[in-house]
Amino acid sequence: MKKILLLFICSAGLMLSSCYKEPENGVAKIRVVDINDVYVQGANIQLTGPTGSYINVSGTTDFTGTWEYIHDPALEVILHVHVTAPSGPAFGDNIIRITPDETESITVKIQ
Repeated sequence: MKKILLLFICSAGLMLSSCYKEPENGVAKIRVVDINDVYVQGANIQLTGPTGSYINVSGTTDFTGTWEYIHDPALEVILHVHVTAPSGPAFGDNIIRITPDETESITVKIQ
C-alpha cells in the first residue's frame, strides 16, 4: 500500500512539473547614439517587417537615447530598424530579432 501511494505521489509531481506555459511577449530595446557615442534624445525610430507584413511601428527615444517595443503576439520576428535624428539629415539602420520570453538590445549609430 505504501509503495502504491509513493508511486502515485511521484507520478503526480512529474505531471505537475511538465505543465505547458504560454510564452511571454518579446521586447526590443533600441538605443541610439551619434558619431561621438552620445545618447540621442528624441530620435525617431521606425520598425518594419518584411514586405507584406502588418508590422509598421514607430516611436521616439527618451532622455537616455532608449526606446522599448513589446511585440505582441509572442512570436519570433525579424524587423528592420530605421532611425532618424530629431533634427538634421543624420540617420542609421539595423536589424533586430525579437524572440518570445527575451529582451533583445541593439545600438544604432546615426551619422
